[in-house]
Amino acid sequence: MSYWSSTGKYQKAYDYFYDKLVPPKGKAETNEGELLRLVSKFYYRHYNDGDDYYSCIEELGFSKISNVIKNIDEKILDKIESYLDSGYYNKAADYTIRYIMLKNSNDTHIWNPYTNRLVSISTPKGYECLKLLDCKLSYTM
Repeated sequence: MSYWSSTGKYQKAYDYFYDKLVPPKGKAETNEGELLRLVSKFYYRHYNDGDDYYSCIEELGFSKISNVIKNIDEKILDKIESYLDSGYYNKAADYTIRYIMLKNSNDTHIWNPYTNRLVSISTPKGYECLKLLDCKLSYTM
């Protein structure tokens, strides 16, 4: 599976959010859009030009994602950068799209990556989406 060949794990959601959040030119208006734009940029540079994350930063003068993106949990950015730095570009893209889908979910509905719509968590399709996005329900009193 590869987003480069349009067969990524969450390809339909990737295409949807890329079209919705990433402008044709320049920076995105939201943190999620900018994160997706930057991850996609590094992904493209790797698969199109053979550049790795480190060479893009050290030799080409790109900024590290964590130096550009603000107001997103540092642990999330660290995980994405770790994937990129280790050469796991598909995992970085998967993790980014998963983050955006969960950010667009709420307490009662989860994002369905197949239909790009929210579905009730308490339905069979909701449970399927929870499993697909590696989420677990927890209840509090």
